[in-house]
Amino acid sequence: MKEKRMDFELMRLLAIVLVVFNHSQGWGFELYQAPGVSQVNLNLSLLLGIVCKIAVPLFLLVSGGLLLDREEPISVVLRKRVLRIAAVLVVFSAILYLFWWRWGYVQPSPKDFLRRLFSEGISAPYWYLYLYLGLMLLLPLLRPMARALEDRHFLYLAALHLLLYGVAYSLGAAFGIGPPNGSLRLYLAEPYLFYFLMGYYLACRMDWQRFDRRKLGISWLLAAAAVAVMFALARLGLSRDGEIPINYHTSLIALPVFAVYASLHRLCEMHPPGPGLRRVLSELGGCVFGAYLLEGILRHYLGPLYEALQPHIHVLPACMIWVLAVTACGLGLTWLMRRIPAVRKLL
Repeated sequence: MKEKRMDFELMRLLAIVLVVFNHSQGWGFELYQAPGVSQVNLNLSLLLGIVCKIAVPLFLLVSGGLLLDREEPISVVLRKRVLRIAAVLVVFSAILYLFWWRWGYVQPSPKDFLRRLFSEGISAPYWYLYLYLGLMLLLPLLRPMARALEDRHFLYLAALHLLLYGVAYSLGAAFGIGPPNGSLRLYLAEPYLFYFLMGYYLACRMDWQRFDRRKLGISWLLAAAAVAVMFALARLGLSRDGEIPINYHTSLIALPVFAVYASLHRLCEMHPPGPGLRRVLSELGGCVFGAYLLEGILRHYLGPLYEALQPHIHVLPACMIWVLAVTACGLGLTWLMRRIPAVRKLL
């Protein structure tokens, strides 16, 4: 069995924490909307809301890096990858639907479940399962395409993404004229497929020996500038329109995503974890998918923790402790569930 990459495991663990914060609503991610919110909390909420958007790109970079360099027949892809994700989607949607019934959110029926599963999803956070299922269906086509592209083509793709998605969205937001028409964008440069393909380039093609400390520093300067621009656009949108369209604080997120990826990669190359830490990171990283599937249920049941802490340590600190508790419980429960052979194949 191929040894796991520790930088990928760290990216997964960071990403799941950020995913939970992204779903914290008025306790953290949308705190800026709370009546009477202080300027400090408003600004921190906006800033953290931008930072947490690196989560999905990190997941996609890791998946692209792991999957696009493999050789598998289409039959294996369909059986091992497509069928697995489809089974996870149905099984965990059904589990969550039963919890919704218990919580009084739905009047359950087979037709209502199938309608939600097919048309809108049982839970908003499960949109990623639909996206990932689509990527797995495309995997037999994306693999030969990724391997056929030259390095200059990947750099061209990155430039297209920054121009057509980053710069164009930012200018549209700054001047209040909205996002560019979809026909102007190339869909390979759209975020999800772009990150999946770039995951292959970063993992299999990029010459990391030439990426020294100076270049890492430049990447972080660009990342900071990108966050500053997205923060300014978010404040502008909030003051001008009373809301923040999602593209206002994700348009240039590729730059901080790359800085985080490069930093974790360099950290694990310069200071490789010892055997004990490798085992811990491997176990925890292997539980991230299950933690994502369970976090909606855990957010509900651990809500009293936030409510108990908030009057004593204030809003955002209480939210961060709650986020870490949800993440830790999700990882722990998944670790226990993975001791069951049939469940381990899904998670």
